[in-house]
Amino acid sequence: MYISKYKAIIFDFDETLVASYKVKWAQHQETAKRFYGVHLTEEKIRKYWGMPFEPMISIFYEHKDAAENMMKNYHSLDKLYHKKPYKDAISVLDFLHTKSYWLGLVTSMTKESVIQDMQESEMPYKNFDYIQGSKDSDHHKPDPRVFDYLIRKLERINIKRDETLYVGDDIRDMQAAMGAGLAFVAIPNGLTSKEEFMNNKAICIDTLSDLIVST
Repeated sequence: MYISKYKAIIFDFDETLVASYKVKWAQHQETAKRFYGVHLTEEKIRKYWGMPFEPMISIFYEHKDAAENMMKNYHSLDKLYHKKPYKDAISVLDFLHTKSYWLGLVTSMTKESVIQDMQESEMPYKNFDYIQGSKDSDHHKPDPRVFDYLIRKLERINIKRDETLYVGDDIRDMQAAMGAGLAFVAIPNGLTSKEEFMNNKAICIDTLSDLIVST
């Protein structure tokens, strides 16, 4: 994919830069069982996966505790359930950084959680010029307004919407990005299939390295 026409490359996190849902589903199931006596099914996780983190875990753990305590109990198991970067994620981020692309991250996770995940997996989080978590906006994907803060920041440094590419793994990523006037490319590592993306006329790549071919 030829990306030289873009000045800013924005990423989703889970299933875009790191493989997470299988290991994190198991962590949620263990948290629900160990701390709250809840049998959390994969069907329920799938239904709500991708929501902002705090309301999602409240649903998962059946509102049996304060959000702060649920977060604490979930994160107490982090060392047992590690996310792993995709094999080319670090090299692609380093390459884009050296080529002076403006790099951002917009995720449904909290900013604190995503930075912690990147530190633990030795991802170059300092390469990012902008990191937006679930608490940084009142709007969430697939609502295009989730990108409002990002777009205003880009406008202040003279980067236009059509010079901005968002990379994500979920149909809600596509809906939000395209609704906000951003370019979008799908990497179908998650729950949205390549066929579904293609049926919606989205450009798909198989690996992150495909972003920088011919760059």
